[in-house]
Amino acid sequence: MREVAQTVREAGLTPWSASGTAERQAWVADLADTGVFGAKGTKEFARSADWRSEADRILGHVRGKG
Repeated sequence: MREVAQTVREAGLTPWSASGTAERQAWVADLADTGVFGAKGTKEFARSADWRSEADRILGHVRGKG
């Protein structure tokens, strides 16, 4: 998405959506690095059968910070 944002920027537009998406993707990657989705390298890492479980992990992390 960072490349998309750069392409949009080069076309003379402000890449609001692409930049925001790139920031959110980086944020989720950082959460994964800190173990929010389980231990990296295991078969259980971010593998819930229901996407809501992963969303709950994110919400639990965010709420725990507040």
